[in-house]
Amino acid sequence: MKWLLLLALIIPSVAQAHPVICGKYVKVAASLKAQHHERKTHQGLANNFDKTILIVEIWQSKGNGESTFTVVTIHPNGLACLSASGRSLEYLGRDKDNAI
Repeated sequence: MKWLLLLALIIPSVAQAHPVICGKYVKVAASLKAQHHERKTHQGLANNFDKTILIVEIWQSKGNGESTFTVVTIHPNGLACLSASGRSLEYLGRDKDNAI
């Protein structure tokens, strides 16, 4: 129960701090490729709070410098939103301690 209360307090402040950028998937994908040199490396399905199914993708770059990544959420109506972005994404591998 404490976790739910904590999430209820954190989520609104996070949402206000960073505006969500959305657009047509084709344009979002083209921008990630051309401007950020990222490519789609992971894709999966997630349930939204209103019980709709979303596609979640992770895009990442691998250049000579620091790598970047972007999390894209695709809604049933085709709207693609940038949910998160960052740098220095690391693959943790699969071993007995963090096996899925």
